[in-house]
Amino acid sequence: MKREVVDRICKGIGYTLLGSFLYVCSGPCYAMYKSMNISSNMEGQNNREKTEEYYEEFEKERKSLEQRLRTDNDNEETIVETDIYVSESLKYFFDDKDNLNDNDDWARKVEKAVSGLDAFEDYGYDFRVRYVRVIPESIEKMGFKHITYYMAGREDTAEFNISLVPNPLQKYSFWERIQTDMVFGMAYVGHGYGMVYLDNNDSLNRHTLAHEAGHMLNLIHREENAFLTWFDPFYFGERGLMSQGNLNYSDYTLNETEIAIIGESKKRF
Repeated sequence: MKREVVDRICKGIGYTLLGSFLYVCSGPCYAMYKSMNISSNMEGQNNREKTEEYYEEFEKERKSLEQRLRTDNDNEETIVETDIYVSESLKYFFDDKDNLNDNDDWARKVEKAVSGLDAFEDYGYDFRVRYVRVIPESIEKMGFKHITYYMAGREDTAEFNISLVPNPLQKYSFWERIQTDMVFGMAYVGHGYGMVYLDNNDSLNRHTLAHEAGHMLNLIHREENAFLTWFDPFYFGERGLMSQGNLNYSDYTLNETEIAIIGESKKRF
């Protein structure tokens, strides 16, 4: 009788340990699964030939995009002049040469990403896009710091300068992505320079741009339990716009401390 009880207890402990092991393993597996899907469905893209017609189209679409992004609303919010810098290679990554009705998809993706700035409207910010400028591919390939130098070197630099370049992961195979750190954007905390690696997922692009804008308004990453957020796919702790990870790009909330910080940041503008 005692042996049966001991056996049941041992089995119970074993099942509990096995269940816990599978649960913990499911976290990074789920994160990796979502990360791999972000850059999926690339059929029909990455195939524009960079001819003279390509660059003529790009310039025409850039001007059209600039007109759509420019706003001039009368309100009492804190106005932040913003310039958007787009890479010449965005068209190569997001246009489909086999679909004549989809030859400016890159511009629509930029427009959707920039709408991420709307997340700060409730906190009294009005980001006014002045210009859509071009980053030469030669500068884009050098990385974030060189892009920042390029933006800072322009005449009449805006208060906010955000560059959008293709996500380099779109060039990688599935296995290369698994071995590569997933980076979707960068920004200098408290300064007016940021970058977004534009991807296929519009929701991710929008969230990343808002997240990097948060850094530019002096916000830092949320302090969270790294173990729980990575290994627990059903983490119910505090999450928000400044949280890290691949699972939270639908959350735009700010806590009281973050709201106070961006409130103080208004003195810059």
